[in-house]
This record gives sequence, C-alpha cells and structure tokens, in this order.
Amino acid sequence: MGKILSIINIAFFIELLFVILIAIGILPRESALFLAIFLPTILIISSLEDSVMFTARSIPLFLALPITESFDNFNIWRILVLILFVKLILEARVISFAMFSKGIARASLKQFRLEILISLLTFIAILSLLKAEDPIAGIKRIIYFLNLGMLFFVVRHVINRENFMRLGRNFIFSGIFIASIGVLQLILAYLMPINDFIEFWALTIEKNLYGNAWANIAISANTWFAYFNGTIHLRMFSSFPDSHSFPLYLLIVSVFVSTFIIFRKTVSQSCLPAYFLLGIFSLGIVLSGTRGIWAATALPILIIGFYYFKKIAPKEIILKLTLPLIFFIVALIISQPIFNSKQFQLIENETEESRVLINRLASIFDAGETSNQGRIWIWKESAKSIIKNPALGVGIGNFPAVLKQNIALAKAGSSAHNLFLQILAEIGIFAFAVFLAIIYEIYKKIKNLSQDENVLIKFFGLFSILYIAWIIAYSMTDPAIFDERVFLGLMILVGAIYGISKERKI
Repeated sequence: MGKILSIINIAFFIELLFVILIAIGILPRESALFLAIFLPTILIISSLEDSVMFTARSIPLFLALPITESFDNFNIWRILVLILFVKLILEARVISFAMFSKGIARASLKQFRLEILISLLTFIAILSLLKAEDPIAGIKRIIYFLNLGMLFFVVRHVINRENFMRLGRNFIFSGIFIASIGVLQLILAYLMPINDFIEFWALTIEKNLYGNAWANIAISANTWFAYFNGTIHLRMFSSFPDSHSFPLYLLIVSVFVSTFIIFRKTVSQSCLPAYFLLGIFSLGIVLSGTRGIWAATALPILIIGFYYFKKIAPKEIILKLTLPLIFFIVALIISQPIFNSKQFQLIENETEESRVLINRLASIFDAGETSNQGRIWIWKESAKSIIKNPALGVGIGNFPAVLKQNIALAKAGSSAHNLFLQILAEIGIFAFAVFLAIIYEIYKKIKNLSQDENVLIKFFGLFSILYIAWIIAYSMTDPAIFDERVFLGLMILVGAIYGISKERKI
C-alpha cells in the first residue's frame, strides 16, 4: 500500500485527472498553469530516480501551457526536463570534482566520444545559422534539441541494472495510456459523423493539449484519415498530433514489452499481460495506416535473416526475435475488417470498403499515388538544395526554404520526408557525417548489450537493434522522430541502453 500511495503515484494520478479533464474541455486550459507549478514541485522534492520514473510514464500527458493568448504552445516538458538536468548537475558535482582531481584531462577520449560528437553536431548547427533565411527559427530549433537531449544524460546517469525493469514498467504505462486513447478514438470513428469527429478532436482535444496554432493546422492539414474512392477511414493517432509520431512512440515502448516477454518466459512467469500489450501496440501501429511503418519491417526482417544465415545467434534466439514481426503480421490480418468497415456514418460503398487495406498496401509501391508523387518531388528538391548548399545547408530549422515556402510552415510539417535528407539539406554534409557517427556509437553500445550473459540485458540489446532499425527504415520516408514526444521516448530508450552498459558511466 505504501508503494501505491507514494508521492509520484499520487502526483501522477492528479496529473492524469487534470490532463483528461482539460483535454475534453471540462476544465479550462488555464488549469494547466496549476500543473506548471505542481509538477516541477514534485520533481524538486522527489529523488532523481523517482523523477525519471515519473517522467517516463508522463510523456504523452505533457501539454502546452496557455501563457498568453498568442503564446500558448510552450510545453510543460521543457520545464520538467530542465529541472531534471539541473538536479543531475547538482547530484553529480561531487563525482565530477573527484574525476577532475584524479586527472580527467588524461582520461581517454574514447570515454567521451558521444559527448564530443554531440558537441560537434551542435557547433555545426550553430554555424549553419549563417546560411539561415530565418536565424531565429534556427536558434529555437537548436534550443529545442538541446532541451530534449538533456533527458538522455539524466536517464543514463540514473538507470542501472538494478532499476532498469522499474524504468521499463513506467515507460510501458505511457504506451498503455496512448493505446487506450487510440481504442477510444476508433470507437468514436463508428459513432460520430466525420465533421463532428474533426471538430471535436481538433478544436477540443488537440487545442487543449497543444494550443490554438496546432488546432488550426490540424483542421486544415491533418494526417488523420485514409481516403480511397469516396471512402474515409481513421488513421489512429491517439492523443498525438498526427498518425506518424503515434506508431513511432509505440515502437519505442515495444522494445521494453518484447524484452519483458522473453525474460518472464525465462523465469517461468506469466507472459499473458505482456503478450496482450504487444498485441494491442502492434494493432495500434497497423491502424495508424502509416505505410512507411509497414514497409519499414523489411529492415528488421533482413537483419533476422542475416543473423540466421550467418549463424550469428542460435536458432532459438532468432526464433524469439521474430516475436515483434509475428505480432505485426497478425495485427495486419486482424485490421482488415476494421479498415474495410464503414466509419464516420458515411454512405457505404461495399466494393470500395472491402478493398481499403489492400489498396493502401498496394499504394506503397505506386509512384503515381498522390502522396508518393509529393514525396518524390520533395526528395528531388532536397537533393538540388544539398548540391547547392553542401557544407552548411540552408540552416537548421529552415527546411521550408528548400521548397521556397514560408519558414513558419515548418510547424505545419514542411519537411524533406526523409530524416537523412532533412539533415543534409538543413545543416550539410559535415553534420550528416557526425550524425552517422552518433548512430554508430549507439549501435556499438547496443551490440555489446546483445552479447551480454544476462538474459534480460541480452534481449533488450537484440530487440533494441530490431526496433531501432525499424525506426531508421521508416525515417527514410518521414522525420517524425523529431516530434517531441517521440524524441523524449527515444531519449528514455537510448539513456537506458547506456545506463545498463557494463562500461563506466560519467
């Protein structure tokens, strides 16, 4: 009972209640200002470990603060992550002093490679402002990523092999929350007319969570529906702004769920709750209707095939690694009657309704399909811009300049529709090389975990390889990983990877 009534559990219940009541309009948006005082207070008085656990479960609940009528999109996570980082500095100052006193200047640079690479990438991003059409937008973007990145260092410092499972359980709870909202959203798709659904979700839920500016964008340029010959079907997005970031977040959370399934089987514990969660998460990923996510399964399949034919891992381990893909395929099959059913009380076209899923799958490889044509055109324009501005790009946060658009459209989703082209176009080839080096550093850390003798750690490493490969493959079609909720989730995952490493942490 003491654990249930702990400070962070009580605080989380209050946060959850307030966010739900604000989102559906029962409480005014100004009530979020109470959370802006209450939540920082909780983090300040709690231990750093408890604060990290609270943050991990709260990521989808972080909402924008209505500071003024024209400035109502400043999200509360910015304050909370900054508090965590300050607490880290204060807690680690004794350790840091000891390190310097022992001659840290003579320490191997190998120990600080990631920090050096991140600093170098930040420096190049700052230099790219010299090319920016809108330097202020670029400065805001740099601050945004620095603020997000702080969470990685906090998680890395706090998490170890003793509290790793606690982090996983708290993080999984955030996935349960958004999956539950997704199910509710699907039910409403059968109960509400399309216009009522859009008005309710954009002008009530999204406005109260993310502010007026995003609500206006969501009304006119959302990614919430799949259209085929007169049919309209929901692309599940839960409480997220779009149907691209939602499945990415579920993929990140699924690393922990998949790991726990294998671990619980190893110690002869019931796996049914974890199986159920992985099934629900997989169905949510499919029902997002994000074709890039579906197609991106090719990379983890290739990795598993490589492991099998090169005999990198025993067959029994490889068989267990197929778990996420099996669940995805089953979810794809289960989703067919959902995609092929009438939604939003529209007049039923039985011929077209019965082919929605098949048509959407087929459109992945249709270069003539409208959204695919748009992506190809954007890729070509991005390539031209990279050739024209190879060293520093057009400036971080200034991608719309590539398409000769207003820079403000970056907030509406103007992007290269490819993570790698986005980086090349915005900050150039040198930054891109550093970015690849960062990915390689993380991969080496994950590879070491995948060879660990501890079953839990080994499979966490193996599933991290598969799911991150899945995310990277999807990023070839969309840089949705830059969404703040997804990026915070990624910082939880990568921070945990570094935290449980056997190598000494700084």
